[in-house]
Amino acid sequence: MSDEAIGLRWGVEQRLAFLDACLFWAGRVNRSDLVRRFGVSIPQASADLARYAELAPGNARYDRNRKTYLTGADFHPVVNLPSANEVLEGLERAAGKGGVGERSPWAREVTVERAVPRTNRVVDDAVLRALLAAVRERQLIRVKYQSFSRPEASLRWIAPHAFADDGDRWHVRAYCATNHDFRDFVVSRIQQVAETRDSPVSSDADRGWYSVATIRLAPNPKLEDSAKRALEVEHRMVGGTMELTVRTCFVYYVRRRLWLDLDDNYLPPRRKQLVLVNAAQVARSEEEADADTKAALANVPKLDEMTCGESGPTDAGPDPVSAGGGTTI
Repeated sequence: MSDEAIGLRWGVEQRLAFLDACLFWAGRVNRSDLVRRFGVSIPQASADLARYAELAPGNARYDRNRKTYLTGADFHPVVNLPSANEVLEGLERAAGKGGVGERSPWAREVTVERAVPRTNRVVDDAVLRALLAAVRERQLIRVKYQSFSRPEASLRWIAPHAFADDGDRWHVRAYCATNHDFRDFVVSRIQQVAETRDSPVSSDADRGWYSVATIRLAPNPKLEDSAKRALEVEHRMVGGTMELTVRTCFVYYVRRRLWLDLDDNYLPPRRKQLVLVNAAQVARSEEEADADTKAALANVPKLDEMTCGESGPTDAGPDPVSAGGGTTI
């Protein structure tokens, strides 16, 4: 950010950043772009363009034939620029909405489709609202949850503290009073929510969340040299490997997403393109986080001591609030 741009009011800075992005990614910008994006008046848009020209005289040149500003040869961003990944993510979000709504200028003439659409996992508004409140207030909340390992949904008390997206579905990270441990709950499997109470558990005890593991990946050695090279270029590998730093509790999802949890004999190399180089180190990180979590929970009252189990005092309370049925996966 230039010295002149430091200290600008937030709204002005956002509009200048938008001008930066338009000129860099779309190659042009006009007053109408500012009007559509921010709802400002034409005089305000003109003032923003004038301010931008003062801060960076060589960034834009006005083309009288096209009646628009084009990117100058000496372009340098005034505030900041969205990265290539951020631009692609924005295109993907627009595709997910079916192209409805106002697109950024750099996306208006670009066709984008989701190659693999997301399956219909419905998250009920009432469920999410209750979970958000429980996170903010640091409370236990009683939920009706359809687990993958039980034929029927069950009532349980959880203390949620964070949310996570594995690329396919949303999870809520929470202490589970039934298991006396921290678990990931698929939000769309939560069918009902009911009363809350103060939680005896601090999220600080979740060592799997607050510790990190380094995952080192390399091209599958069974691949031909050309394929290995393609992967090295695609992932910007250094010395034939790359590293991912993730929360320790997310290692499971990385393994599953990249097929690292399956034996090489089950998948051809072109399907399992990457291999885990430091499997023993990653396993140690998971074991240490699990041991640290158990130690941190050693003095926390268990389910029967809190009188909030899946039977007895739990079921004597009010009926759970209906949340629209949820989706069983």
